[in-house]
Amino acid sequence: MPRPGIADGHRPSVSRDDGRRVRNYAAVDTVSGEPVRVTLTGGAARWQPQSAVVFYGARAESGPSAAVCCGYLRFFATRESAEAFAAQHAEAPGRILDQHEARTLGEEIFGPLLATDT
Repeated sequence: MPRPGIADGHRPSVSRDDGRRVRNYAAVDTVSGEPVRVTLTGGAARWQPQSAVVFYGARAESGPSAAVCCGYLRFFATRESAEAFAAQHAEAPGRILDQHEARTLGEEIFGPLLATDT
């Protein structure tokens, strides 16, 4: 899941819902302009819209991840939007992840940030 506060609109936030810790990850599909939100509550993830996917790509050069892949780790409202983004960014080959794959990758990369407190 992308860094907070960067220009492409990804913004994680933390709030409380009925005494449980809730983590919200919001982004804007850069192709359609549609908002995408992932909410983690008690270990369960809810995606809005339900058709949301993640594109995970990287340029074929070495360097810090912020320079090579962060701009190519993005949320999309639909697979079609992700495919359009991929076609526009041949410099960063990657793949479209379904929600389960995206969450698994997010936990591998950002595990402590995604930890659920109750």
